[in-house]
Amino acid sequence: EGAGGGRAEPRRRPLVAVLLPGLVRSYAHGAHWRHFFARYADAYDLRAFLHVWPIRGAVGNNFSQEADRCAEEPLDTERLARCYPDGAVIELADLRLWVSEDAEGHDGRFYNQWAMLQRCHELMVRSLGAAAPDYVIRGRPDLRPSCIPRPLEACGGGSPYLALQDYLWGSDAYFYGDAATMATICTLAQRYEEMTARLGHASSEPMMEAHIKDQRLNVVHFSRCFSIDRS
Repeated sequence: EGAGGGRAEPRRRPLVAVLLPGLVRSYAHGAHWRHFFARYADAYDLRAFLHVWPIRGAVGNNFSQEADRCAEEPLDTERLARCYPDGAVIELADLRLWVSEDAEGHDGRFYNQWAMLQRCHELMVRSLGAAAPDYVIRGRPDLRPSCIPRPLEACGGGSPYLALQDYLWGSDAYFYGDAATMATICTLAQRYEEMTARLGHASSEPMMEAHIKDQRLNVVHFSRCFSIDRS
């Protein structure tokens, strides 16, 4: 009961959107996210959003995605829905948006990565409507997350924040923060040409790091707590 003798109101679980954009490599990888959702179901209202290519990728092609594009193995969306968290919103990207090589000759997978993240965030916004999330987590379909390393509510000390792995390489695969901060980081694709010109190359982590510094985001670091499933 509450302090006045009445029935206590149930605690509102924060709404947390989990963005899983990219290339599906194995349907079995969905089990990692189902486990993750089950682990945190009492604490958070978790919603999964998958904006994925309509083709499957080979597990061994992580750094040579053009081989996946050439193979064009169709993705089974019904199977995908069964393997990933219940109620996941799934949207297939238009394969015509796949960039093999950008205008400067860089491997298109770097642009594809950030463009897919932006479109996945847009899918989340459209799907939730007025029910804006409290927090947003960026993952990948083939990620094996072990935990949320720092509690979402306490992580920023009451201020907007971006929680990021403390080691640069691999930090682009899993990060999270409040909804407004994550909306900012999810716009990186809009600055892709500017960033490649400034850095002299296309990249994942260095481009993200420069974007974070430019936007003066409040970064909170955590130790690595995830891996990419290569099986």
